[in-house]
Amino acid sequence: MPIPFLLDETAHRIGYKRWLKINYSISPHVLWCGRTGSGKTVGAKLLLSRSVLLAPPQLQPVEVIAIDPKADTDFNFLDGLPRFYRGEAAPNGLDYVFEAFRRRQSGEDTSRNLIIAFVDEFASLVNLIEDKKLKQASLL
Repeated sequence: MPIPFLLDETAHRIGYKRWLKINYSISPHVLWCGRTGSGKTVGAKLLLSRSVLLAPPQLQPVEVIAIDPKADTDFNFLDGLPRFYRGEAAPNGLDYVFEAFRRRQSGEDTSRNLIIAFVDEFASLVNLIEDKKLKQASLL
């Protein structure tokens, strides 16, 4: 079942309420790219919240793992949530995602609810992991 998450701006301007939709059963992966100020964060927040609220019953409960390696203010509203990883803790979020995937692949976890792993600024996460590896190597 497609989840409507964003109004098509061009269609909206001429009076149509045409929604951009995502169907996780057809396309379970999303890569969101754009220049600074293009609305990526706003769009991502809409996609995440509407996915949680509107996912069909067979995909509920939706589990969101949010990873914010930059630790800027865009995701402050998630502070204190158990699967929100920011700053230096961001690589732990990736570990959590891989462990959840391993449990499903091994059959240890037979649930089929929707799990969303959201990374704000993936390149920042990669840099953070690389920096952490370099620091650990220099301590050896």
